[in-house]
Amino acid sequence: MTVNWKKKLLQRQKKRSIKSEDKLAKQTGGLRQIGSGALRHAKGDVKHEKFLFEDKFTDKKSYSLKFETFDKIRKEAMQHAKQPAMRITIQERTLFVIEERAFLDMMNGNL
Repeated sequence: MTVNWKKKLLQRQKKRSIKSEDKLAKQTGGLRQIGSGALRHAKGDVKHEKFLFEDKFTDKKSYSLKFETFDKIRKEAMQHAKQPAMRITIQERTLFVIEERAFLDMMNGNL
């Protein structure tokens, strides 16, 4: 009985992830990566002209972003000559995380 419940929960989370990634791709003009970046040649969740996005969400009150998590997407983005970015949705609030250099370049019209 519990295995069936866990399987349904995982299926629901996967469906939600795909829907979220599709939305991000549409909003940014990017493409959702097949397998959510699980393939060696297609890392990240959404590939954009300038950014490689990792998309995370939680229904909890907080999300803990570890150095290793962002560093992973940074290394993957560098392999594709892109800027690393994360979209994090905490409950109903959506945030974007980018490196300071990329933010300043955007502010100065250089990105």
